[in-house]
Amino acid sequence: MGNYLREGDPDWGWEFRCEDFIFARLDEDRASADKLDSAARQAERDRIGSLRRIAGWHSTYVDQEGRSHARCFTCEPSHGFPCTTLRNLAGLWRAHPDYIPGWTDEGTFLADVFELGGFRRAFLAKARSDA
Repeated sequence: MGNYLREGDPDWGWEFRCEDFIFARLDEDRASADKLDSAARQAERDRIGSLRRIAGWHSTYVDQEGRSHARCFTCEPSHGFPCTTLRNLAGLWRAHPDYIPGWTDEGTFLADVFELGGFRRAFLAKARSDA
């Protein structure tokens, strides 16, 4: 694998920062979940497992030679890097000192869509208001 994907590589800092942040927080959450009673522990483990799968599908695509393609495995390159999914997952831990506010700075362009719960609901709300 050569010297790529090791600390000290000039790309290491920016390239994996958001996903490393997310997986570190999920690891902390899992350690906290292990201290809960059995019903709450399982619910928290289920939540963390789902978030880990989402983050895994949207992590940096690295090929078998260890080269990063500076994009998420799942999204189109036009979704940016880190992709919008990873950036918004990072927002779950906005209060953490390592959180970078720019990860979830989407502006107000889609605020109404997010508030209404997605594009279909936004469309239905507009259709009702136009009627």
